[in-house]
Amino acid sequence: MLLAKSSALEKEFARVLGTPPGTVVADLTNVTFCSSSGLATLVKLHSACIAANLDLAIAPSRIVRKAVDVTGLGVVLPIDEA
Repeated sequence: MLLAKSSALEKEFARVLGTPPGTVVADLTNVTFCSSSGLATLVKLHSACIAANLDLAIAPSRIVRKAVDVTGLGVVLPIDEA
C-alpha cells in the first residue's frame, strides 16, 4: 500500500470521524511508501480527531515510522508501537 495518494485515506477517515467518541486506529503496517502528502494527511487526521473528540492511534510500518521520525512529526502524531 502506498501512502502517497491520500484521497482514499481521507475518505475513510471522513467516514470514521462521524462515529461516537472513542479511538480511531490508523493501521498503516502494510504501507510501503509514504510521501509528504501522506504525512500531511495524517496531521490533518490528527487535528480532525481532536476536533471530533476522538483519540487517534497510528500503527506504522517501518517506512511510515522512518518518515515520521525524519520529519520530526513524532512529537505531534500519536504513534502506537504495540
